[in-house]
Amino acid sequence: MPQPGPAPTVATAMVSISYTLSIFTAAQMRKEKKKRGNPKMVVMQLKSNVEWDTFKAKVLSKIEATLKPELLSFDDYCVSFCIAHLHFTPTELATDDTYLFMTGRASRSKDPSVSIIIEPITADTVSLSLFIQL
Repeated sequence: MPQPGPAPTVATAMVSISYTLSIFTAAQMRKEKKKRGNPKMVVMQLKSNVEWDTFKAKVLSKIEATLKPELLSFDDYCVSFCIAHLHFTPTELATDDTYLFMTGRASRSKDPSVSIIIEPITADTVSLSLFIQL
């Protein structure tokens, strides 16, 4: 008679996720959407178990290398994501919970990849948002 072995455990597989970052400049954000032109495209790859703070630091390093801003803070950018075939609507990426949702969804894909859209928050865009809300 076979001996019972240890209970099977559910392993959460760590995968490598490819991120394509579309980085817009402040000058592009001041223009109408149709006239902005193409963003600067950057690619990075991270494991699915990377912490939220590490992810933000990596994104900031890509922003710094691409735009070379005088001051650099994650709060100065509107960061959103989409996942092809899984999550179509751009969703703001501002909290640990949303980050965990994004990595969880991307990890389920055969080819884990995420599109990240990075738009600087300028005084012009803040004024426009406030105007639209009123």
